[in-house]
Amino acid sequence: RYIKDPGEVVKVQQKVMVTVLDVDIARKRISLSMNS
Repeated sequence: RYIKDPGEVVKVQQKVMVTVLDVDIARKRISLSMNS
């Protein structure tokens, strides 16, 4: 699921485990997956 505002899911300084799905250097983006 795409999240426009990460602040809806996580808080500042909150530690989370993620998996990097993709790195798009041209668009300066990374795609992450987080298990809840």
